Amino acid sequence: MHYKDEPKTLVRGLAILEALSTADSSGLKIAQIAARTQISRPTVYRFVSVLLNNGYIREIAGSGRYTYNRDKLNQIADVGDESE
Repeated sequence: MHYKDEPKTLVRGLAILEALSTADSSGLKIAQIAARTQISRPTVYRFVSVLLNNGYIREIAGSGRYTYNRDKLNQIADVGDESE
């Protein structure tokens, strides 16, 4: 569902997570994330830095490729289930 006044920042962050979640196990480089999401590379870089620092994504050791952190996202889902 899309809302008229969606917060752009949140939508962009979610688009990046979605792109990473649909990538194969080799992950994606910044340019690939930008191409998949139609978000500029500098903006993707800033978002990736925040998502990485907060544990939502992981860098694949020294490759410049990123993948989403399934453990972190499952942890969030589990907490949501417990509060119901």
